[in-house]
Formats: sequence, structure tokens, C-alpha cells
Amino acid sequence: MSVLLVFLGGAVGTAIRLGISQLQSTSASSPWPWATFLINLSGACILGFALELITTVHHGNGSESRARHHFRLFFCTGSMGGYTTFSTFVVESDILFRSSQWAVGVIYALSSVVLGLCMSVFGIWAARKIAARFGSFERAQETEDQS
Repeated sequence: MSVLLVFLGGAVGTAIRLGISQLQSTSASSPWPWATFLINLSGACILGFALELITTVHHGNGSESRARHHFRLFFCTGSMGGYTTFSTFVVESDILFRSSQWAVGVIYALSSVVLGLCMSVFGIWAARKIAARFGSFERAQETEDQS
């Protein structure tokens, strides 16, 4: 079951990434790999948000329900793993360096890593803010789960 969830989620994430990449290919006039850059930054934010929400904020006792486990496998591991792409980031960085676009390559590589970390932290922060705002929902859900 776990492999199937990751496989299906990966197919969804990869299809979304392909669609976004094709949008950029048709309007590419800049050496900056915008599609991969925006995909990886948005993916870092979404993954930080989702993992924070399902692992710590939504249930602070450290346990993981079957539904949360399946969601994590399908969405976090599968979809976000298929959506984001470290390998394309590395290849595009290499292409920039090999075409003597050193400044663009260095800025692209450094900004991808630094901003990716910042976006992940932002996603975590946003999940905590939303969970704090809807804390009464969480308590109601826990009461429902116990009955």
C-alpha cells in the first residue's frame, strides 16, 4: 500500500511539474530557469506547511494515525517529491556554468538553496499560525477521534 500511495502521489506531482515547465518553455527568453526555481521554492513552502501541520501541530503526542500516514506518503513523499526536482536544479546550474554564465549560475544555485530554506520555514510558520487560529477545530476533532 505504501509504495502505491507514493507512486500515485509522484505521478500527480510530476504531471503538475511538467505542466508548469511547459508553460515556461514556450515563453523562455531568459537564461534563468524560472520554472524549476519557482517549483522548488513553492514545493519547499508547501512541504514545510504540510509536514508541520500533520506531524506536530495537528497532534502533539507524536503518534500518527493511519489516515495521516497515508496522506504523508501520498502527498508529502509522493506528490511533493515528484513536484520538486533537485536533479533538474543541478543540471540547469551545470548548463549555466558550462555556457559561461557564471554569475547567473552562482546566483541561481545560492538563491535556490537559501530561499528554499526560507520558504520551508515560512511554510512551517504559516502552519503554526493557522493551527493556532483553528485550535478549537483540533480539539473537536480529537474528541471525535476518541469516541
